Amino acid sequence: MDIHSWRNEKGQFLKNHPSFIKKGFKLSENHKKKLSLAHKGKRFTKEHRRNISKGMKGHFVSIETRLKISKANNNKHYSHKIPRSLKHRKSISLRMQGENHWNWKGGITEIKNRLRNSYLWRNWREKVFRRDNWICQECRMNKDDLEPHHKKSLRIIFLQNKISTYDQAIKIKEIFAIDNGITLCHLCHKKVGK
Repeated sequence: MDIHSWRNEKGQFLKNHPSFIKKGFKLSENHKKKLSLAHKGKRFTKEHRRNISKGMKGHFVSIETRLKISKANNNKHYSHKIPRSLKHRKSISLRMQGENHWNWKGGITEIKNRLRNSYLWRNWREKVFRRDNWICQECRMNKDDLEPHHKKSLRIIFLQNKISTYDQAIKIKEIFAIDNGITLCHLCHKKVGK
């Protein structure tokens, strides 16, 4: 048979080409190493990854294969699986507290919590809900999980007024201004917060 009959118009081998029919054919260790080295550092394009994903849709992995994968990954040392002593965990925790934490906002959490438990906050919250007729202003639904939201965030108010204590915070009228509040349900509040 002619060599060219094994290829399509793009020059690619057809599926019935002898190289596709070599089921059960074992590669030598040397050949495996060469293939591994040839593929090292190669990155698939986004389109290629998308095509692979489409091709794997509906692909079923047998329980036997899953167990083999699990067994193979069992001995790998992932950081969350490494057993750590109590002393080590405590030192990690201490290193990630306060100003060292990636989400540090200047120590305002304690002040915020005290504010939210204050009479002034509850009064402000009630007035905002009453003004908005107990309806979420985003989805316009009357729900049980309503939350007050500051249009101008507490963090910005704290930074602008250089608030560092609870006593300073309760003196700022902007925190308890009804026109700075809006009624939202829990889901809409999560969306607005992003």
